[in-house]
Amino acid sequence: MKSLTQKVLNLLVIFLAISCARAQLKTGADALRLSTAEIEIKDDMGTTSFAQDLSKFIADLQKTSFKKQTFTYSNTTWTGDEVLSSYQALSAFMATTPKQEELKEYIEKHFSWLEVYGTSDWSKVFVTSYFEPLYQGSKTRTKKYSQALYLLPKDLVQIDLQSFSKSHPQLEPYLGYIQKGQPGPRSLTGRLDPKTRKIFPYYNREEIVDQNKLRHQNLEIVWLDPIDNFFLQIQGSGTIVLPNESIQVGYAGQNGHSYVAIGKFVTDKIPIEDLTMKKLVDYLKTLPYEEQAKILNQNPSYVFFQKLKTRPLTSSGTEVIDGRTIATDTFFLPKGLIGMLEFEKPTDVAAATYETTKRLVFNQDTGGAIRGPGRVDLFWGKGEAAGEFAGNLKHDGRLWFLFPKKALP
Repeated sequence: MKSLTQKVLNLLVIFLAISCARAQLKTGADALRLSTAEIEIKDDMGTTSFAQDLSKFIADLQKTSFKKQTFTYSNTTWTGDEVLSSYQALSAFMATTPKQEELKEYIEKHFSWLEVYGTSDWSKVFVTSYFEPLYQGSKTRTKKYSQALYLLPKDLVQIDLQSFSKSHPQLEPYLGYIQKGQPGPRSLTGRLDPKTRKIFPYYNREEIVDQNKLRHQNLEIVWLDPIDNFFLQIQGSGTIVLPNESIQVGYAGQNGHSYVAIGKFVTDKIPIEDLTMKKLVDYLKTLPYEEQAKILNQNPSYVFFQKLKTRPLTSSGTEVIDGRTIATDTFFLPKGLIGMLEFEKPTDVAAATYETTKRLVFNQDTGGAIRGPGRVDLFWGKGEAAGEFAGNLKHDGRLWFLFPKKALP
């Protein structure tokens, strides 16, 4: 039997661990605050690249509802129009081809940095990366290309919980978090049964892929290798190379099931510290289909696609910008902001070494695996090399956002 002293010490350790843990945010309004630290302004892609990308970003931003938003942090409120105007002025300044030091002086004079709530501390985030893959495919099902890439099914419906929370006060115990602006689902995805007119949870990955629940509905866009199909859904967009043409596809919807990372199911073969997307793909492709499916189906989430005539679209409806688009949790970090991301950049495809770098980025996207105020996913670019770089990016970093300078309390 443990001594009383040992029990007291154990309780003390538990108490200290709990008391040192960071509290979870209850509202998005607490996700940013004015930074008092001196932020080094650098861009590893260069000021010329930033000027060009900023011009495109602003042109796209003007097509969204950004101007109608308001942002309140550190007891200060900005309108979307104010923020957009300050970004337009920055773009006009960038057209004068300033040097890095001149850009630094301009930002310090006209902007304030707000830091994100982060993971273990303010501004600290966990950074991963995504990319636009290129995959071979077929217009018809073959032994090699055996899984369909599906269009959004007509029986998939969205239930707007916010409207129900307003019109049904009795749901307050369950949906009150919406009115309070707290984290939680804002909608549910389901399947409308045409006979009963009832809504059920939508089919999960196993039901769609292995039980063929969507066959014979004319939803097939193309057919892919099963592993390529799975990872295209994680990236959310890509190019399918066919014998006589290429098809650009992008995200159209999701089946409503939570995303589950499958890396933890192969740690007996690949140590978690060595796990990269390339190593995971290479390992999965050594397995017979039954063993592949057993691992892949651990993730019940399934993504549907649409054909595109443009580059991949972000959740904001704008085109991705190579190396600068970031995905964050929309509940905490509003889309349309310019940020400064500090991260560990692989020095080569092999990722033998990394270097700490900074880059000006655009918060345009979100993703099923990007949850909380401390997660960032950086869009790297297009193709195989971009995929290898993206797969090696999984380190802690820092993130701040630019707001026009005001007299802050």
